[in-house]
Amino acid sequence: MSDGGLPRLLHEEDVAVGATVELTTDESEHGAQSLRLRVDDLIELVNGRGHVAAARVTGVQRRRLTVLVTEQSFDAPPDRPRLVVGLGLLKGPRFDVALEKLTELGVDVIVPLITQYSEVLPAGRTKFDRWGRIVVSAMKQCRRTWRPELRPPTPMADLLTADADDVLLVGHPAPAGVALDLPRFGTNPQSRTETLLVGPEGGWAPDELDRFRKAGVYFISLGPNRLRAETAAVTLLAWRSLGFLGAWGSGSPGPGSVLPRD
Repeated sequence: MSDGGLPRLLHEEDVAVGATVELTTDESEHGAQSLRLRVDDLIELVNGRGHVAAARVTGVQRRRLTVLVTEQSFDAPPDRPRLVVGLGLLKGPRFDVALEKLTELGVDVIVPLITQYSEVLPAGRTKFDRWGRIVVSAMKQCRRTWRPELRPPTPMADLLTADADDVLLVGHPAPAGVALDLPRFGTNPQSRTETLLVGPEGGWAPDELDRFRKAGVYFISLGPNRLRAETAAVTLLAWRSLGFLGAWGSGSPGPGSVLPRD
């Protein structure tokens, strides 16, 4: 395989070395027009499930790209907890930005949350389909081999059930924090799920906070400044991915402080 410099295109079907593959219309247009691929150019195909195939372009048309598969490999899933991020639906392009950044940061599952203060999702699949294209584009750009699962808009309460070893974390400002070593949660960190929830622009409603407390979640403070929802989601995930949540200790919470359960 390459050292990471070849253009990547999505091909979800299984392929074999020596096979000629015709890409979808969307991927063909991306390859022919955006990437300006030509016959004999080298690319990589990813299927979003860990498989990577080296290929050589054999035919280029505006809406039809064919390639010859020359080599393939497999990347195992990341050896870490499964990361789920639920983010309240946002206005305009802000949710698009969040999708892109969460994909780049390695989230395994992205859940658009329906909350009391979230935006109303328009009827039909137009917006959801566009979100899917944003995730695929970000996956290719950051060279991930596993595509995040993008779930349909989901009521917040549906994410409050968890197995014994799973962890529920909720972004929410609060007056005091305590140190908490999250990597030691549970008996088998690599097999658990960590769910990070971030509210919409209006934050969490009082009765939603009550439901969180009853569910035994951990509240996370991201410092004294009021962050936009998409900024909070990216910041929370970045701190968690680096293992810094809880590293700021007790007292006035700094970024990443984990607040005690009520």
